[in-house]
Amino acid sequence: MKKVMNGKKLWKHCLMVAALASLLLVSAACGSSRDKKESNPKETENQQKDDSKERASTEILTDQTVAESAVVEEGVTLPDNFENMPYVMEALMVQDYAKNMPYYNSDLSEEYNDSFYYSMAVLASLIEQKTAFGDGVVSGKYYYLSEETVDKYAAALYDEYGQGKMEFPSLDENDIYAMYDEEIDSYAFIIGDVGDMMVHITDCSQQGDEILVKAALYSGDKSLKEYEFLLRPTSFIAEQNDFAYSVCDMVSAGEKEIGFSQESSESESTAQGQEESALDYESSGEKISIANARNAAAEYAEEDVAYDRTEEIDGIEYYIFKTSADKMILVDSHDIQNVFGAVENEDGSWTFDQ
Repeated sequence: MKKVMNGKKLWKHCLMVAALASLLLVSAACGSSRDKKESNPKETENQQKDDSKERASTEILTDQTVAESAVVEEGVTLPDNFENMPYVMEALMVQDYAKNMPYYNSDLSEEYNDSFYYSMAVLASLIEQKTAFGDGVVSGKYYYLSEETVDKYAAALYDEYGQGKMEFPSLDENDIYAMYDEEIDSYAFIIGDVGDMMVHITDCSQQGDEILVKAALYSGDKSLKEYEFLLRPTSFIAEQNDFAYSVCDMVSAGEKEIGFSQESSESESTAQGQEESALDYESSGEKISIANARNAAAEYAEEDVAYDRTEEIDGIEYYIFKTSADKMILVDSHDIQNVFGAVENEDGSWTFDQ
């Protein structure tokens, strides 16, 4: 686990996300209402390392209710060992619904770091409150997690992390959802009331090692938003990993549909003569995903690019990407074929490629 932070020891104030006040209600009562024993992590550091599994079995199994993780539509078949993945999917859904930030990846700029930490905080609360295998230690308004547990959660949410291609983003002293305590070498995540949210899985298809899952986020009987997930078998090796798969991409309704990766579907698509690239899509008027836009920008630049920001220029919203030489590639967020290079001038104006 890579520990990256700015500032000193982080004790945070809690804020409420208005869109999900019932979901992430972070108050003093939130910590005290837990059935798990509250403890001081500094006093229990050594004990946590020795008997966290025993504590989980003696306290959580007797005091917590094991909830169903999802509703699966009739006729949908899920792969083996999938039972805990809906919690991972739900954490990412809630992050999108509450924060309206893209699925986090290593190309995103620092302004999107909360996307990562918010999803980690929601997953921690889901696991602690809805399963029998959470091993967090409650202190005040936070769940303190072991290093292996933090790594396990991050790898389930983000396949890039499980493959060792992504580190934890920087965490500063103003972060609301997470903190890092240097004295005990531990991450902590804000405790949230996960309420009556539920994942409804409507479709699942598999090709090779990749799995495409369609699902909706529900609050009670109300459907809030629909999503597509692309998953692969986890690359994270642990003594015990409760997640058999990792999410490698997610898009919400209104974005372009996720497809199987070119690598896993190359033989089939070639045989059928249907192989496509990001630039093959016609403009549909719908907002495209950053992942597809990045592919288009990379093809235009003929090299890898990094997402920088989204900005409106002359009334058109563009995804802006940077090349290794800091050249900007702009992709129309609603027309993936409208791609061009540009230089941002010191006065804020733009000079576009001819």
